[in-house]
Amino acid sequence: MEELLNVLENLLETYKENWTQAFSLMLVILLACRLIEFGGNRSDSSRRAIQLLLKCRETALDWIERIDLLKAKETPKKGLELFQRNLLDVALCLCNTYDVTNAETVVKSGEDFVSWMLGINRIYNIVNTSADLELTTNRRLLIRKVQNVALRIEPILTKFKDAGLTEYTMTKLSS
Repeated sequence: MEELLNVLENLLETYKENWTQAFSLMLVILLACRLIEFGGNRSDSSRRAIQLLLKCRETALDWIERIDLLKAKETPKKGLELFQRNLLDVALCLCNTYDVTNAETVVKSGEDFVSWMLGINRIYNIVNTSADLELTTNRRLLIRKVQNVALRIEPILTKFKDAGLTEYTMTKLSS
């Protein structure tokens, strides 16, 4: 398990500056989630996998911010579609960082609530407003997976709702 964690950490480090590599980020996220499940909450490997998953979440949040800034500068429709597709993929990555059975290990604050809401907001805004966006089978499956995660973690997220909602975060969510 330690060797796989080393490989995943190196993969994240290699791609963390390249927001066009959402597939690589998703791979790290999905494997880290499974390692957490296999390792239990008390093992060193599991704690390391949780930290890796949280780094993936930070990376996805950073990528969303970068794509939003670049998208604001883009005017041709073709360029906007590419940004929308990348933004959707990264938002799916972000939301998948919550896909662990014991969600309390990855949802600990109002900030985690806001990150979840930011990802969900981006997913549904893009899906509902981008008529030309190609929703491949894989994207549709990932959207369904995120919906299932939402049902599972809702009770945990609601504990942090009030702590996470400030004027600043409401502005971030609406953009």
